[in-house]
Amino acid sequence: MKQNNNNIKHLYILFHGLWGNHKHMHAIRDYLLEYNETTQRDSSAHEIVVFIPCKSGYFKTFDGIDIVGDRTFIEIMEFLKENDYAFQYISCIGYSMGGLVARYCMGKLYAANVFSRMKPKSFITFATPHIGVEFFNKQNYFYNLLRLLGCTFLGRSGRQLFIKGSYRKLLVELVTKDIFVKGLEVFENKLVFCNVENDRVVSFYTSFITNKCEKCDYSVRENDFEHIIPRETFIVDVTVPPKTNLIASANSDYNVLNIVKLVSKFSILTLLGVLLSPFILLLNLGGTLYSYYSVSVFKLAAKNFENYQLISDDDISSDWEEVRSVAYPKDTTTGESKEWSSFILKYSQNDDNFNQPNSKPLDLDQDRSIIYKNLSNIKWIRIPYYLKTFNSHRTIVARDGIEHVNDQGRKTLKFSIKLIIFLQNNTNIDNKIQ
Repeated sequence: MKQNNNNIKHLYILFHGLWGNHKHMHAIRDYLLEYNETTQRDSSAHEIVVFIPCKSGYFKTFDGIDIVGDRTFIEIMEFLKENDYAFQYISCIGYSMGGLVARYCMGKLYAANVFSRMKPKSFITFATPHIGVEFFNKQNYFYNLLRLLGCTFLGRSGRQLFIKGSYRKLLVELVTKDIFVKGLEVFENKLVFCNVENDRVVSFYTSFITNKCEKCDYSVRENDFEHIIPRETFIVDVTVPPKTNLIASANSDYNVLNIVKLVSKFSILTLLGVLLSPFILLLNLGGTLYSYYSVSVFKLAAKNFENYQLISDDDISSDWEEVRSVAYPKDTTTGESKEWSSFILKYSQNDDNFNQPNSKPLDLDQDRSIIYKNLSNIKWIRIPYYLKTFNSHRTIVARDGIEHVNDQGRKTLKFSIKLIIFLQNNTNIDNKIQ
């Protein structure tokens, strides 16, 4: 694709999650390129370059956030060197555990003085467990089993996410170690998208970054910004008291038909669990063992390398995904711009103005309390979605491809990307939300 060298070049780095691969980020990549080409505001248009690191997929994601982060950092540095650091702006988008890997990498980039060459613009996460993974129903044996399995069969990454064992301090270091704190703070915009319901992997509290409640009531929908929010997109307004206590009523408001459906679904899931559990456990056990081998090889090889050279027999660029957009300037109406600014103002204060009287504050342990306190000192734009799907964790980024999500999922992801592009093209938003 022919490049316009007069345009501002804006690098977006995309990070996939646990047991993921670069293809999980294709829907975000495609929408970024599409909306950048149709929503430019003035002649100082941004040419987007999307880079997706590809060397830490599948079992390698079990290696630990730090090891995955170090490998990804090497990829990023080699990519920047190959392109002569020819970018004016840098933003990153992390999905699930990829958001934590992104925070780790941004700290490394800060320490390498990369941000003196390009301006950090937006740091964005989708359904990322910033405060780790934990189930607060301590008396439920099912959750205790999940906790045990997560720490056992997901390698170093699992123990880091659950903040358990000798690896538990990694998430704490991300909010206390200077390079990681400053590597996040230097970004002009910090934005989190989270699910309030139907996320089978990451709870609301940890992706929204709050200690107010584990789950959020979703009975109040945002209705004040109808010109920019699609009708299908359900953003929860947590600053308004719920109309009904959905969390409490979820377990009591069943009729006969609902009970029959619940029993049928439970029976099917139980049967599938019995049939597939041995295979899944063996697969994850194999992945964990491979992860231990991979980590030991990485650490051994790292001793023989300096700075950020490739620690692999492969050509580091062999699997790179790099796609560029062409920027087409197009005016945005002043009224719409003001509505976006008002929306951002409101959703940069929704944790401070959190109003869910039926919610129960979380009893965070010492490590999670430190993480929450330090992350709360940062001004975040928090967007809580209610997605009507079986597994909103997959839908929020359309990880299986945009053709595999419903209309609400597509419209919601498009809204997310439009917000990201608006933040990209405006430099005065940060001043308005301070």
